[in-house]
Amino acid sequence: IGQFGVGFYSSFIVSKHVEVLSKTEAEEGVRWVSDGSGDYEISHVQNLDFERGTKIVLRLENSAM
Repeated sequence: IGQFGVGFYSSFIVSKHVEVLSKTEAEEGVRWVSDGSGDYEISHVQNLDFERGTKIVLRLENSAM
């Protein structure tokens, strides 16, 4: 799956929910969300707080150490 795929897949080792927001200039944004179960949701979003680029949000697992 390549370097990106391995790195991205590893995000589910530490998080229970991953959200990716991506946007180019003068375009609406795209939101990809998954909990790692194999299903995901893609939607278009407006009014992102950045002009262009990608933002990845990880909701971390609780750890009982």
